[in-house]
Amino acid sequence: MKTFVMFLAVAIGAVTGIAASQDAAATAASAPALAVVAEKSEITSVYGTVTEYEPGRSITVAQPDRKWATYAIDRDSDLPPQIASGRRVVVQTITRPGLEKALVRKVTMKKAQ
Repeated sequence: MKTFVMFLAVAIGAVTGIAASQDAAATAASAPALAVVAEKSEITSVYGTVTEYEPGRSITVAQPDRKWATYAIDRDSDLPPQIASGRRVVVQTITRPGLEKALVRKVTMKKAQ
């Protein structure tokens, strides 16, 4: 009987140790994956009419669904020199974690139809 109790205690201890190590391994394995998801950048294209343009700072575009969006401009933004309010454009942007506004990567003028 004493041997059986000793065997049972060792078996329970082993199962508990294995379960704890698997739980820690699962937590450690999932934590980096969550960090990677949170750090993703997103690239989008928006079509619309320029309603406001501040050179070197921002551009606001009215989209066909009557939504307005304002995007930040930085030194890497590629905008045509003739950009102005009323122009129809396609704005390619990138959103990164930690940024307040999406950044303009490129603005393309659309021809009048």
